[in-house]
Amino acid sequence: MNVAVIIPTCERPASLARAVASLGDAKIFISHDDAGRFGPAKTRNRGARKAIAAGAKILVFMDDDCIAASDCVEKLIAAFENSGVIAAAGAVIYRADGYVAGANERAVQNPNAKWFMGALCAVRAKDFLAVGGFPENFRVYEDKALALALAMRGRIAHIPAARVYHEASFWTPEMRVRHTDHLTYWPRLAERNNLWSDPADPPPLFWRHILLPRDFGSIIKNFFNAHGQMLLRQRITLWRVQIKQISKTRNLPKLLIF
Repeated sequence: MNVAVIIPTCERPASLARAVASLGDAKIFISHDDAGRFGPAKTRNRGARKAIAAGAKILVFMDDDCIAASDCVEKLIAAFENSGVIAAAGAVIYRADGYVAGANERAVQNPNAKWFMGALCAVRAKDFLAVGGFPENFRVYEDKALALALAMRGRIAHIPAARVYHEASFWTPEMRVRHTDHLTYWPRLAERNNLWSDPADPPPLFWRHILLPRDFGSIIKNFFNAHGQMLLRQRITLWRVQIKQISKTRNLPKLLIF
């Protein structure tokens, strides 16, 4: 298989150098987003087009703030030995094995490879082209939107043994607010698609998570600090959007089926 690793990057030369070094002799295509002008979806698509033009049949995507385990790419692409697999999701571990991630950090990790995340995923080039790549009208969750489109075409394999380690990030109050606002993209995903890439593990907008949130205990425990305030703001944002949709559609059962 002709495999290429695409790394989108935006003004993080030191992180990018570590990411590239971790990949050994893999064929790498670096796609630069100068000053955040293009956004992650377009930046990934630009790199993918270059890789496909160079003959790549399997596209592996990794973020520039991740470090690949030594056998990461090999384990991820092994899934494509099954002809029915059109894409694969790898595991994103925050910092190191055994590290206990906080709430903000959990937002950027995927230890069991349950989700299809742009930080580590792979797609057959022909299927990537067939669905139009990452949707460029999504500034966030473009990887989830791609997963939905791919899931309508074939099987997405989950490969927790394929791992990258996410570098430390420092969450400011502005980043917490922005992450909360990003959650409003979940309803757009629900409206645009009629299934989720893994129906057994629905997204946070699923009704049980809205009405009986898993993190109520954490909200109460941390009510007076930034952690709890972020979680509470996230839920209020989701409730507001969901109520608006219910009142607009007046079709609750249809809204709750992903």
